This record gives sequence, C-alpha cells and structure tokens, in this order.
Amino acid sequence: MSSISVTGQAATLDVRQSSLSACSGRWGTTMQGPARPAGPGQSAARGGADAILADTPLDTLERPQQEVSDFSQAVLTWFRQNSGRLLLLVIVAICAALASKLAAAALRKALDRSNVPSASIFINIVRALIWIFAAATVLQPVFGINPSTVVAALGVSGLALSFGLKDTIANIVGGFGLMASKVIQPGDIITISGTTGTVKDITWRHTIVVDRAGNRMLIPNSILNTTSLEKIPEAGEAANTVPFTLRGDADMTLAAQSIARTVAAATEGMTMAGNPPIVQFQGFTPYGITGQVVMFAKQGVAAADMQDAATRALAGKDYLVQDAGLETTAPAAGGGASKGGTE
Repeated sequence: MSSISVTGQAATLDVRQSSLSACSGRWGTTMQGPARPAGPGQSAARGGADAILADTPLDTLERPQQEVSDFSQAVLTWFRQNSGRLLLLVIVAICAALASKLAAAALRKALDRSNVPSASIFINIVRALIWIFAAATVLQPVFGINPSTVVAALGVSGLALSFGLKDTIANIVGGFGLMASKVIQPGDIITISGTTGTVKDITWRHTIVVDRAGNRMLIPNSILNTTSLEKIPEAGEAANTVPFTLRGDADMTLAAQSIARTVAAATEGMTMAGNPPIVQFQGFTPYGITGQVVMFAKQGVAAADMQDAATRALAGKDYLVQDAGLETTAPAAGGGASKGGTE
C-alpha cells in the first residue's frame, strides 16, 4: 500500500491498477498454474514488437481506412449528382431495345407478305438506325456532347474511313444491289465458281449459301456482284446419274422398265416427290449399248448416297454388261499365256 501516496484522482487510478494486477495474477495462477519465466528469445521478440508499435505513427495505421472511406464517399457523391443522367440512359437503352425487337418482327412480317426478299440486311439496317437515334438522344443530356460536333467529326474522318473500310462498303452496296435488282434471294439455287448451293440469307457483308452436304459457304456480296453466277431449278440441282452398259442382244424397252423399277425401289425415301428415275440410252460400244439412270435427290440427301443405293440394286442384272474391263484385258492375258507356253 506504499504506492497510495498521491492524493486525488492519481491515487484512485493507482489503486484500481493495483487491484486489477492482483486479480489477474490470482486468476492466472488458478487457471494456468504457476507462471513460467519467459525465455530470453521471447522477451526480445516481445520487446521488438512493442517497440515497432510504439514507433509507428497513428496516422500511418489509419491512412488505408481513410482512403477507402474517401473513395466510397466520392462514389456515392457521384451517383447522387448523376442519378438523373443514369436513369435517362437506362430508360433510353430499354426503349431502344424494345423498339429494335418490335421493328424487326414487324419488318419481317411485312417482307414476307410483299415481293421484297426477306433478307436480314434490311432488318439489320433498321436496327442500326434505331440505336443511332437512341445514342444521339443521350449524347447531350448524359455525356454533355453536342451531336452536331459528332456529325462534323464523322464528316471530316469520313474520307479516311472510306479508304479503310472500302471492302465493307463494297459488300454493303453489293448486297443492296443484289436485293434491289432481285438477282438472287433466299431460296434460290445458284452455281458460282463451281460451287452449287441454296441461298439461305443475304447479310450486310456476305451471302450464306448451303450446299447439299450441309456445308455453309460465306460469299462476299462484292464477289457475287462482279462474278457470273448461274441460277438453276431445283430439279436440275438435285439430278445425279449412274451410267451403265446394256447387252447388245437385250430388249431395250424391257430393260429400261426393269432398271427404272429397280432404282425407284432402291432409292425410295431419297427421291424428290414427283420426279421418278429416268432411263436414258446414249450410244453404242463394242460391248453393248451405253446409258444412264437420272435420279433426283430430295433436300437433305447426298448425291453419293443415292448413287450408291442405285448401283447396289443394279449389280448382278443379267441384261447389263458388268465385266467390260475384264474382257478388254482377257485376250492379252490369254495370248501372253499361250505364247509363254509355246516358248
């Protein structure tokens, strides 16, 4: 009790500290047993940590928390000040998206009812115009940019863009030319540069053509506008043939009827409706009468599959010559064998 020598508030604080120290010592002895003396290493480490904490300024420890708080406050302040602009931007974007969908659906129905081909190039242009108008609406109130300034800047840079995007511009103009003049439209069957397929769509850059095997070809509109192409009817694109040689002593009429029935039965489910197989005779050879079977494959059927089915069905028919190649080599083989035998 010798420490209680100072009067007033200091004496009271000293008494409380002494009581707390005594209580902590008593509870520590009761719960943990006798306290073990700290080693020299632990004492040094504890002293070093206390020294670092004592030497670190308080403002350095609180600086990161203050920076995070300042950033959050700045973000909240910006949102409060620009809430009206952000709301306008969201409303205009939603209205433009809805208008784009409604206009695309209405235009597609209108094109289907009219004589104008229903190609996506028209729909894409309408969508682009809607979004350009929406962007021009929010330039001044939201971003503080005068639309006339943007138009003037585009006019100045238009010459440079025209050189850099000349191929794209040529494809767009070519697509409009193809559609306006009705050279081709979706559903047409065309042949270009040896490739035959059905036109599926005409976009702002290219025309999509799908061949019978299902391969998609993307042909730039500028090429279609400057290259000769051939439009063929559906039956002409579906035609494929299997050649044959008829024996010289066979009845041509009966043989043609038999070939037609056999091929029709073998290719049932592959033939285009209303176009049965056609048997045509073409000429004479030393081995017989040459001819071919013309078949018409429906959409989704490969010509090779149809030819395979017809060939398998005609194999083994007694009125067809199927060993002409062997007959041409047989005399030479026999002559060589007899000559070798005589020698």
